Amino acid sequence: MPRDGLLRSLLSVAVVAGLSNGSRIVTQGQSSAARTVLVTVEFRALQNGTPLFDLRPQDIALRADNVDRDLLALDLVRPGDDPSVIPAPFATNGARRRGRDLLFVVDEESYQPGGESRVREAVAAALGRLTPIDRAGLVSLHASGVSVALTASPVSLQAALRQIRGRAIGSESTTALSCRTRRQIPVMTSLFQGLDTGVTTTIVLLSAALAAPQAATIVTPGIDRACQLTPEDFDEFRGAAARSPAHLYCIHVGDGTGTGVDPRNGAGLERFAGEAGGQFLRLSGEPATAMRRIVDDAGGFYIASFMIEPRPGKAAVDLRVRRDGATARYRRELVSPPVESKTVTTRDMIRTTSEFRALPLRAAAFASRDTEKTAKVVVLFEPVEPGVTLTSAIAGLFDAKGTLVAQWAPESQELAVRPVMAGLAAAPGAYRLRVAAVDSRGRSGAVDQDVAVGPFPAGSMTTSGVILGVQGAGPFFPRLQVTPADTVAHVYFEAYGAGPCDGLSATIEIAPAVQAPVIARSTAGASPIEKSDGCILFGEFPVAALPPGDYAFRVRLQRGETVLGERLRSLRKAGR
Repeated sequence: MPRDGLLRSLLSVAVVAGLSNGSRIVTQGQSSAARTVLVTVEFRALQNGTPLFDLRPQDIALRADNVDRDLLALDLVRPGDDPSVIPAPFATNGARRRGRDLLFVVDEESYQPGGESRVREAVAAALGRLTPIDRAGLVSLHASGVSVALTASPVSLQAALRQIRGRAIGSESTTALSCRTRRQIPVMTSLFQGLDTGVTTTIVLLSAALAAPQAATIVTPGIDRACQLTPEDFDEFRGAAARSPAHLYCIHVGDGTGTGVDPRNGAGLERFAGEAGGQFLRLSGEPATAMRRIVDDAGGFYIASFMIEPRPGKAAVDLRVRRDGATARYRRELVSPPVESKTVTTRDMIRTTSEFRALPLRAAAFASRDTEKTAKVVVLFEPVEPGVTLTSAIAGLFDAKGTLVAQWAPESQELAVRPVMAGLAAAPGAYRLRVAAVDSRGRSGAVDQDVAVGPFPAGSMTTSGVILGVQGAGPFFPRLQVTPADTVAHVYFEAYGAGPCDGLSATIEIAPAVQAPVIARSTAGASPIEKSDGCILFGEFPVAALPPGDYAFRVRLQRGETVLGERLRSLRKAGR
């Protein structure tokens, strides 16, 4: 194993491996690659109305044009950092950067004048969780009530929030409640039909009381037959909700003038949630916790990538989640990507923050110590599609002001290796990595990732980034993901300021989720880096028995039984 530090050792073996091992070089020609194209479907997965964030490729059944399709990749996208969710193993350009869309629908007629205070409090708690790229809207079910389309303007939303008011006139009879509910069904149906919804759209219905239909053989005494609710009244709503990728939350919020929430008045809300495959929540205390959960879950979705034969027009898509009680929300029609009409050069792509997604890419960066003032950054990237020939690429690091502080451009032979490996140097700090590439078909792609570089202060115990790869009979070769052909994989990282390398080791733990029990465990031994207080930690771990998917990969640095530090990253095993 090389002993002169992360960047130099990895770059040297990468060139050797790429030139000497034909299995690492992409040799498929352009004509073969053009027979199929990579397409993606974005979807939200729900189990009994609760969002799922632990899916694996084997959990998904996918058909396009009535043909079963194999997943090439399954990526989870979530806004912000959630410590309970496995971090993404790498960045991709498969999803358009966007925020969450939340539409709040208020049943003003269910509240007495002055009783709307708890609704305002609940909506305000949700609005306080939004980011500048998120949008929200506010709509009243009353014909003359407030109506604000989706907007990112906090001023407009706060002004709309102040316009919410209770519109109930006295106590509501059973007949009046049933009649009012029947009037609201087509309004809710039109929301699902008329909105240009996506997988990050969430509709939140808030009401103090809505009615539900009784059993088919029961006629509720005292209710006029014209107002009698039946299951068939929800047929059109159920169909509209099923065709929409939007998710529905029905929130039972009591009237602020009362003493609590009467569970009987939430029956209609439960019915709406059940028909739409959504969730029903009853707010009996302060609303911040429940509303925070709704907002945090709103931005989570999956990207399923697969290959399809290119053709004009749209393709029918059928995606199913293979879990009991699980459903998926997505657009049912797939539009084949257009043929590239213009190639954007890597030099032009690196100079902007614009999105370029015609060439799907994945990338990751790993920092290690260099000098007292600088760090080395290893960048790994590759096309998502198999059989793609890259003709040019550039990797660059940008500081918080958007200044390009480091750049790498490869020799032609370096682009044949998978993954391609770049080396950059920068002072400790926060950066944005951009990798831009063009392939032999003229497609352009760029992928971005936030990178924290260092610091690596002398005398303090720190570690480099954790790189995974394979070794086999030759040198260690970094990988962005392992494949079913791999039986054993390897881990490489460096520790600084941890004392003598003798007696230093690392425990490797693999688990299906961050908080799940460990399913595989191994160790990594330490060896010194020449002329340094650093140690290289290198070890192997089994991957043959792991089903495809993402895993929590935890490295615990130890001296004997004493834990010196811990790093968490993810391991992806591809399906093929």
